[in-house]
Amino acid sequence: MVSMAQLKDFLRKQKRVPLMDLAHHFNKDPEVLRDMLSHWERKGQLRRIRDRAGCQSTCSGCGTGPTELCEWIDPIPT
Repeated sequence: MVSMAQLKDFLRKQKRVPLMDLAHHFNKDPEVLRDMLSHWERKGQLRRIRDRAGCQSTCSGCGTGPTELCEWIDPIPT
C-alpha cells in the first residue's frame, strides 16, 4: 500500500509526473491515486494538467488520448 507521505515525496522529487506513471510506479489504480491527490490539490500544493499532446512515450502502455499530469507546487517561503 502506498502512503500519502510516499506519494508526496515522489511528487516533490519529480515535480511533474503523468498520472499513469504514478499508477505504474506505485502499482495502484489511477482512480485510487486521484482520490489521494485531491487532498493536496485542495491545499494548493498540486495541480493537475491535461496535456492535449498526449503521451510521448513509445511504450504503448496507455491510450493515445490526452495525458493527465500531476505537478507539485512547493509553497513560497514567507
